[in-house]
Amino acid sequence: MLEGKGSQVQAPLDPNNNSTKTQANQNQQIINNPNKELYQKYINLNEASICEEGVFKVSSVYHNSLSIEGVRLVKNQTQIFINGVTEQRSTGDQVSYCQLRDINTYEEIKLKVLDVEYHYLEAQNKFRNLNEFNVSPCGEYLLYNIQLSRQVRQQIHVCIHKIDDFFDNKPPIIKIGKDLFDGRFKNILFGSLNQVIFTQQLDSNSQTPWELKSLVIFKCNYTNPKSLETEVYDLQNWFKDVPKRGNVGDKPMKYISSDGVFRSFIGYPEFELSDFFIDKFLFATYKQTRTLVFDQQTLNIIFDLDHLIYFSQDTEYLGYDRQFNIFQVTKPNFGNIEKIGQLIPPEQWVYDSKKPHVTNISIIMNAQGKIKKKGAVLVYDKLRFNLINKFTLKEIYEEKNTAIYYHQGLLKYFNNDNKKFLKINLYNSKYEQEDSNIYQHSDLYKSDDSCYVYNWNKISQVYDLEQQRVSGTLPAYLQPKMFMKLGTQYYLAQIDASSLYLIRQNDTRIIQKVGIEGGKYGNELQQVISMSDQEVQILGLSDNSIIQILHINLLEFTAQIQQLKVFEGKYKKTLRVDQKDIYQIFKNEQSNQILIVVVVQKVLYIYDFNQKILNEYKGDFLFISLTISWKDNALIGLVNQNMIKAFEINTGQLLPNLCYTSKNKITNIKVVQDYLLLYLSGDINAFELIEIKNSCFTQQRVQFPLYPLEDFCQYPRNYQMITSQSDRSIQYQLCSTDEKEDVQKTTLVRKIDPLKLFQTNNSRNLDYPLIQLTHLPTAKFVLLDKNNGMSFYHDERDKRIGFVSTYFITDEIVKIKEAKVMNNDNLLTELNDISSYLKYYPGIGNILNEVALRPIILEFLAKKLSLMDKSETPIVIMRNEINGKSPIDVACDKNQIKSLTIFLELLTKYQNDHGFNYLMDDKLIYFIKKGLDLSEYFDSLLPKLSIISENYPTEHEDENEYIQSVNNLERPSDINQKYEEIFGQILEINKSEGLASIEYYLINLPSTLTINPKNLMKTLSETEKIEYFENLTIQTIIKFKWNHYTKNFFQNQFLIFLIFVVSFVFEIYYSISSGKTQAQPSKEDLLKGMEINEDTRNLATMIVNKCICTIVLLYFFYYEVRQARKQVGYFKELWNLSDFSLIASYFILNIIEFTSDDRNALVIMQIIVVLFSFLKINFFLRIYDGFSFLVSMMGGVFKDIYYFILFFVIFILQFGLIFIILFSAQYLEEYDGIGTFGYFLMIFRISSGDFAVDNYKNQGSTLMITLSWTIWVIAVLILNIVFMNFIIAVISESYEKVMQKLVAQSYKVKANMIVERELLLNPMDEDERNFYYPQYIILRRSIETLDGESGEWQGFIKDLKYTIRTSALKSKAEVIQNVVPIQNKIEALEKYSISQQEMMSNLRAEIGDQKMLIQLLQKSVQDQNLKNETSAQKQDINNLNSKLETLSIKMQGCETALQLLNANMLKLLEK
Repeated sequence: MLEGKGSQVQAPLDPNNNSTKTQANQNQQIINNPNKELYQKYINLNEASICEEGVFKVSSVYHNSLSIEGVRLVKNQTQIFINGVTEQRSTGDQVSYCQLRDINTYEEIKLKVLDVEYHYLEAQNKFRNLNEFNVSPCGEYLLYNIQLSRQVRQQIHVCIHKIDDFFDNKPPIIKIGKDLFDGRFKNILFGSLNQVIFTQQLDSNSQTPWELKSLVIFKCNYTNPKSLETEVYDLQNWFKDVPKRGNVGDKPMKYISSDGVFRSFIGYPEFELSDFFIDKFLFATYKQTRTLVFDQQTLNIIFDLDHLIYFSQDTEYLGYDRQFNIFQVTKPNFGNIEKIGQLIPPEQWVYDSKKPHVTNISIIMNAQGKIKKKGAVLVYDKLRFNLINKFTLKEIYEEKNTAIYYHQGLLKYFNNDNKKFLKINLYNSKYEQEDSNIYQHSDLYKSDDSCYVYNWNKISQVYDLEQQRVSGTLPAYLQPKMFMKLGTQYYLAQIDASSLYLIRQNDTRIIQKVGIEGGKYGNELQQVISMSDQEVQILGLSDNSIIQILHINLLEFTAQIQQLKVFEGKYKKTLRVDQKDIYQIFKNEQSNQILIVVVVQKVLYIYDFNQKILNEYKGDFLFISLTISWKDNALIGLVNQNMIKAFEINTGQLLPNLCYTSKNKITNIKVVQDYLLLYLSGDINAFELIEIKNSCFTQQRVQFPLYPLEDFCQYPRNYQMITSQSDRSIQYQLCSTDEKEDVQKTTLVRKIDPLKLFQTNNSRNLDYPLIQLTHLPTAKFVLLDKNNGMSFYHDERDKRIGFVSTYFITDEIVKIKEAKVMNNDNLLTELNDISSYLKYYPGIGNILNEVALRPIILEFLAKKLSLMDKSETPIVIMRNEINGKSPIDVACDKNQIKSLTIFLELLTKYQNDHGFNYLMDDKLIYFIKKGLDLSEYFDSLLPKLSIISENYPTEHEDENEYIQSVNNLERPSDINQKYEEIFGQILEINKSEGLASIEYYLINLPSTLTINPKNLMKTLSETEKIEYFENLTIQTIIKFKWNHYTKNFFQNQFLIFLIFVVSFVFEIYYSISSGKTQAQPSKEDLLKGMEINEDTRNLATMIVNKCICTIVLLYFFYYEVRQARKQVGYFKELWNLSDFSLIASYFILNIIEFTSDDRNALVIMQIIVVLFSFLKINFFLRIYDGFSFLVSMMGGVFKDIYYFILFFVIFILQFGLIFIILFSAQYLEEYDGIGTFGYFLMIFRISSGDFAVDNYKNQGSTLMITLSWTIWVIAVLILNIVFMNFIIAVISESYEKVMQKLVAQSYKVKANMIVERELLLNPMDEDERNFYYPQYIILRRSIETLDGESGEWQGFIKDLKYTIRTSALKSKAEVIQNVVPIQNKIEALEKYSISQQEMMSNLRAEIGDQKMLIQLLQKSVQDQNLKNETSAQKQDINNLNSKLETLSIKMQGCETALQLLNANMLKLLEK
């Protein structure tokens, strides 16, 4: 209705319900959580509650046992109206009650108990869950009936109240009475056009059932009463004019009063009316067996069906019967009702629902188990009626005591009997998002981002996406050409250029006509500029390019038009979109910048509405569709059906990196987040997303099917796109199903949101494509479909890499959440079928994420996976969300080594592709530290990518090995376009006469190489597992670092140190020849007159030489100090100690030389310096591969014989002490000067085979001589023969071990030196960092060098490994050679088997035909006189019998042959 201007109470147009603090916390949460940054409505299932259970308080007025007869959502769906029956506590009498409860908190708002003595509410058909109260469609009025049994005239009254007035005991608006003897009301309801409709029933002792008024339609104006007093109507005044039907055999009659106020049917027994209306038609049932469709004005019967079909306002356009077959009125004008499906419960379940609960896209049923006493929520697809979701309840909730309703995305159970409520989040990831809507086939008018209007049943319905329901209806005169939602209070509708209406959102009956001043407002495109409590400004644009600004005063309901003639004089024509003229409005929602884009006569005009600047760009501008990437400041246009071009907004220059050519036909484009959305038409009919990053298109494409093919007819006129009212971007897609006979005649409206970015707050659809894309971020092509979820490809033509099963139901969420807390025994039982456990659940991942710390379960899962088809196994190891944790991360955090071993096996077996290496990349160093076996990992395709591309030649003149760095790759496969950039300038041409076979590998460890890049070499240098250095990946990384910046560095240091060595050697010789260490005459020579040799060195020469040595050592001292400051445990390494010892000993040498003439001290210090100097030389010799293994071998040998040496020294001490005792420490001439220590040297000489036995004969007695020789023999046996051979054997073993791992040892040495080099590497900028620590490393090498790795296989192991490798390759080739023919034979046998089966089926059919023919002949013969049978007939029968026997023999032969074939196939498969 139209309302006066001053009658409305104004409310904020767009109120902010949250405080500033709450909003700030939410914004901070979004910033900290990248998942919420992408999806503000993101729900982490690990934290979410599926079912919230609680209790509520009840009034003490009534008994605890409460039945619920009816539930209605009232007050704009903010309150629950409940009516039912209970027992009064004081008397125990049955009473009826009504109550209002808050829809969210369930708190009781109002309660009314009805006295049974004066008020009797008639119960009705429980099967349909009808009730004695009826609420008007607007949710404000209440209709009920009472029995006045104690008055003189016993009557039944129908009362109409406003709901609040009813609970406040105020009188009703309308009261309609009738005498009790003329029948009771059976069901009453609000009709259309202020009508009250009810049916009657007679008492059981009634004698005149044929006179019953089965249906009464009474018109009364309850919405606009004449006065404040109750209007009373007595139906007896109308009943007296109703003609008598006669007797029960007469046909039913109809009666319509002359004023049209009263209409009635007479003679339909057990008549029940539906509260569902289509146009002028009503639906009812009678006799509990038939369905009636009739015209409510004329009461003419349109359709009389011989079976029951129940219709209800709650089930929308769908009817149902007791078996829950689903029906639809497809042609209301002709009463055509068709069965379109059936709701079938799963096995072991039965329905408890009396009628379906219908939502915008689904049908919900309450069920209970046949065996297990549990309840369940069953959700069916509203299109196909197949089960799409299921949630099992812990107990049964019978509807006779439970109110069940669906509100704002929650399914709510409200049980008055046990005072319990449930709030169920039916989380799922259905293919169709919950923002969609399915309704009876109709016309869609206009729409905006949050609502749309469609026409059905001659009524315009407003569907609000936020509320996910029809929020109201519009009167027949209001058929809008433009419709939009303004904040939270108004809708704006436009009929024509001079008619604007503001419609209240909470009550669409309240409509305000807006008076327009300043002209007419008739624009195709409009965009809201600003909104406040008092005014709304809307920008409009039409084909005459005149910009209009509509100022709407919300207080006075007036509007003024302001015109801006920005384009006046620019061109002289009316824009025609069909001639590729473009006029669109674009608004940046973040900055509120508004651009008006007009393309006419190949000239591009861009008007900045905020800055009031018009830019004009002349050129060949022709577009089919336009969109704007605000982030890239680019105008992107569809030039033709295959080509997209982009232009810089401020300059109009072409942006080549944002140009794209498609092989498919493109109809429309739109920028969504960091993607360009393409609508592909023609044969493919899909949406395609192209990723935009750094102002250019990447190679990643994501393709979504336009519709699920199995759910919709794919006729060209069955679907259409609805474009936006502002920028003409595709906004909604419509699909109707009116051309196919086996589906309902409905329309699906779906918002164009393939990435599910803009779902409503009420949505329980947890399908997050952008999060799922992170499971394989390197994939270039991603395909979504209903059956396989999200499938990943490196290229559209390549084999599928993997897929994520993303579509789950609520029960499956509960199962995987319970798996985390379930004990092993119970969980192993539950995991018999693991298909649902392998799906992806946001915030959870899959079952491996939940049991990552339970190796027993993981081993069981690994066995189950091995039984599955590998190609049909989804991605098993994944992160639970963006920046979340994978099972590998969880196991690493808890040091669960056994679990990690299983994960490594699963990863290399089921996800053996470089795209999945991100799961291992950042944990590789941890695995190396723990010493896990990584041989299978490094041999897999995860850490390295074999480059096979036509851009990379497999043969070339240059056979040298090259290792280069690669940076700025979006994904590893982009390396295919980088050949010239990487190798174009370094390859040598015509170097050799022939061509060498070349192979290429890309080392795929970007995180390991760039995030804390020094840790890898440090960890490798510390590991004891030399096997890590035997794989190509680690060797390539070490080679790159070695050749790139390590080898030259240490070579330069070696050259510097050689300067010191040369100078110091000169100093030694100079000192020996002319200095203090030259040989001096002995005492005898001095007595003979020889002179002491004086120091005759030239002081300047000596100082210059010492300065050179000092400078070199100071350089190394500075270097070592810097290294010591950064290296933990610096002094634990022998090389570092020797470096400082060298420096210290040289300076001590100089101090002694300049302050003392002690020759012995100088000689000792020079020896020490020489020792440390050559130890330093050994350090530098490791640079060269020829010396590297020798230095490593020496260190390894001493390490291996460490305990043998100690044991050997113990024996030396033992026998030394024995000989000291035997010889009483006598003086030994040859050991003059060292005293008794000479005996220990004598024992050492014995161990080395130098036998000095001259003193044995000088013993004092024969006994001592004998004892001395006995001990000597024992010492020789132990020390020389046994012990020395032991040491030789250990050294030989150490040598063989080093030689076996020669190459690996050399790489480990290089790793140690790289660690030292990287300690002092501090890149100053990004370029330096990319130089030292690249993102990727590419290896180019000649294939012939594969087996020529010098020294890798040495000694005995060389031949052994070579034999094993050769045998393995030969066996592999033989297996492949044998398997291929077997496979071909199997395929041939399968084809033959199929043909044989077809032949057998044909034979069986032929035999069946022959048998039938024989039976017919036999029957015909039996009908005749058997005695008069002719011989010809007998012959025919005999021939047929013989033919039948022949065919039976042939069939038996075929069956035998088929069995043989099956046996042969089994044998072949076993082989």
